[in-house]
Formats: sequence, C-alpha cells, structure tokens
Amino acid sequence: MAKNVLQRHWDGEKFEEIHPVTKASNVYTPDGKSIEQVVDEHKADEMPHQYTSDADNKTYRWGLGEDGRGIYFIREEVI
Repeated sequence: MAKNVLQRHWDGEKFEEIHPVTKASNVYTPDGKSIEQVVDEHKADEMPHQYTSDADNKTYRWGLGEDGRGIYFIREEVI
C-alpha cells in the first residue's frame, strides 16, 4: 500500500510544503494500467456500469447516450 509523502523544500529559513501536480499518465493501478488509460477505456465503453435489479434479480449494464435532442439513459440485460 502506498503512503502519502509530504514534500518540503528548505527556503533558507524554514521548510515550505510542496504540492506537486501528478498527471494521470504517471499514476498506475495494481494491474499496471495508468489512470489515464483506465479513464479513456471507461469513456470509450458505451455502457460501462452494471447493477442488479431488486425487482427481477437480473443484472444490467448501463450508460448514457446522446442524440440531437439531449442525453438519455441506455441499458441492456447482461446474459
């Protein structure tokens, strides 16, 4: 498990905290994919989410679609 590291810089009189910006391409998941790659794959998947309906106990995948009139909800049963 990675730990948070507080970075500091000595300015000649006192330590000053440094808060570097980390790019998503430099952060990796445990399976070796960059966060940037994970987000890109998620955005490219038309229906990236899943849920199980309490009403019929079936699993569905869902996402959002877009047409000229706006954004709409799409889903399909996972078979």
